[in-house]
Amino acid sequence: MQKKLDALWLEILEPQIDGKVVSYLSSCHPDYKKLRRRQEELVEGYPSIIALEVGNDEITLSKREHQALREYLDNQTEMEVLEKSYSVYYAQAAMLFYKELLKKLYQEINREEECQEDESGESENTAHE
Repeated sequence: MQKKLDALWLEILEPQIDGKVVSYLSSCHPDYKKLRRRQEELVEGYPSIIALEVGNDEITLSKREHQALREYLDNQTEMEVLEKSYSVYYAQAAMLFYKELLKKLYQEINREEECQEDESGESENTAHE
């Protein structure tokens, strides 16, 4: 049962978080933007990269294409590391927000309980007089 719930949470949350992280990195992180631009250049200059990723046909690479493919894969790994790192940062930031929210809720609940105790204590004192 727990595995099904974990899978469901991942299925729902992971694409949303990944999308926000990639969007942030694409617009705000200079190294990520540089890597992304380079990936586009590599794909444009060496269409065999895409053919290798999505195709099923046999492909022979020239030395240059092979170097481009290696650079592409290295860049892809570097981008994924940044994405995973920022996913962790995103989760930590969310937890800080929820921690503050829970703290405020806890304080509000305690304040209400104190007010109720004060009101019930006043009515008992009034009844004894």
